[in-house]
Amino acid sequence: MTPVVPRPVEVIRVLFPSGGGTCEGDLYLPHAAPEAGPEERREERREARPEERREARPEERPEARPEAGPASGRASTPASGSASAPGPPPVVVMAHGIGAERAFGLDRFARRFAARGLAVLTFDYRHFGGSSGTPRHLVVPARQREDYRAALAFVRGDPRVDARRIALWGTSFSGGHVLAVAADAPAGLQAVVSQIPFVSGMASTLAYPFRYQLPATVLGLLDAMRGALGVSPLTVPVVRERGLALLASPDSRDGYLGMVPEHSGWTGRVPARVFLEVLRYHPGLRAHRIAVPVLVVGAEKDAICPIGATRRMVRWLPDGEFHALPMGHFDPYQGAWFERVVDLETGFLERHLLDEDRQEPDRQHQGSLHPDRHAPDPQGKERQDPDPHDPDPHDPDPQHQGPKDQHHLELEQDGG
Repeated sequence: MTPVVPRPVEVIRVLFPSGGGTCEGDLYLPHAAPEAGPEERREERREARPEERREARPEERPEARPEAGPASGRASTPASGSASAPGPPPVVVMAHGIGAERAFGLDRFARRFAARGLAVLTFDYRHFGGSSGTPRHLVVPARQREDYRAALAFVRGDPRVDARRIALWGTSFSGGHVLAVAADAPAGLQAVVSQIPFVSGMASTLAYPFRYQLPATVLGLLDAMRGALGVSPLTVPVVRERGLALLASPDSRDGYLGMVPEHSGWTGRVPARVFLEVLRYHPGLRAHRIAVPVLVVGAEKDAICPIGATRRMVRWLPDGEFHALPMGHFDPYQGAWFERVVDLETGFLERHLLDEDRQEPDRQHQGSLHPDRHAPDPQGKERQDPDPHDPDPHDPDPQHQGPKDQHHLELEQDGG
């Protein structure tokens, strides 16, 4: 495929509906640019591209179309008819991790994807950013998955993108959301990128500092009762220098705040009932139902989403590609690790969304490491869903260092 030079981007604010609320976002419209040689492309990558902001014209507003409605999103759309993406381009749907807004660095990924001919919709969940919803900064996985589904409906109804070529992208908490949503086989979905994913509430709870586990549970219960009574929430900090917080690993404070832009109106606090939501959320359970290719990028030094749980989940994917990199949980968002991770993800998305010569894989022959556990039993009943935080009974080595299936690529300790 011919390389494409990064392009200037026009940004249009968009809205779409979700669960009776409204999510806000931006639609990126990259302009066509002449192609350049390798040296020019390297220089382009080093420079931030200018952007022009404007409000959408009435005919561009999603609420003017039957498919549109309330929820927040930002979409990056390369110019149709360009050499790399003739006609409407494929689209990547993106949202951030726990407690975060789309302004916390998602635009860096979106611009890199858009520069390669991909449209990108980034959006804020309800209760966050410019999206509707009270109390503010409420984290409820079921609602956030509903927002992802609403974003999919939004892009399927937008003629500026190709509804037949859609990818889901998620990071950390949303890395689990995209797995759960993809398991339902939404229309048009062709690929999934799950970055440093949260896959098991039990695994992440066990990784949480033991001295805070009981207080966090008590605060969660108290806040849940306040919510049931309709009174203001009891909030906890997302990160702090020391003491109880939603994210309490040694690298959490500096890593998380490093994503937050200056002059952000973000409060840095969330209702404490999130602790209960985390404990009972296991989005990796249905990984074996995902019928499209999935790229998983894990962090070997992750103290929030343990790499062991990620490895166990990956082995259930029918068509998975896994890169375990020697980095921490917050490293993919900036610096050299951002470059490494975004290059992996861009290449994966190009292969599965832009390569028109790619043959559709024969799903009947897509293997997992243990194909038999995906099959029905002799009575035609489906086997029970796996639990990614439990040891794999089929694998004599709980660290999963054995031979890999030929259809399942795992690249461990994949250094930069």
